Amino acid sequence: MSSSFGDNPITTHVLNTSTGNPSASLPVKLEFLGPHSSTTLSQNSKLRDLEPKHTWAALTNSNGRVTAWKGAERNAFDLQSLFEEMNSEGGGWMWRLVFVTDGHLSEESWWSDVEVKFRTDVGDLGKGRTHWHVPLLISEFGMSTYRGS
Repeated sequence: MSSSFGDNPITTHVLNTSTGNPSASLPVKLEFLGPHSSTTLSQNSKLRDLEPKHTWAALTNSNGRVTAWKGAERNAFDLQSLFEEMNSEGGGWMWRLVFVTDGHLSEESWWSDVEVKFRTDVGDLGKGRTHWHVPLLISEFGMSTYRGS
């Protein structure tokens, strides 16, 4: 099936800003939380309480990038197929990336893991956006993320 989405519609990379190097072999989990709407948010006032509907996992490569997600469930959805289905339904969708940073920074670090919640919106497709990149810049005592390209 031909897809308007690439092989990997959601990507990430992790850079250690203390060393200036990519974070290789860092476990990352991608969770699909469901539709994004005011109803969803009012019923779940704390986004951290949303249970994932689908989960994928990966390790960052030597450049600190995730190049492919593997379904963490027995009958995992293909990420590309899920995006095709969401495209036909319309609306916005909530996601969570979990970066397991424990043991990947110095011993002084106080991060065990970092969670980044974000949404994708089918409205972005009209603007030609078929890929979402969510980088993580991290050091022992600080972190930052942004909407990449």
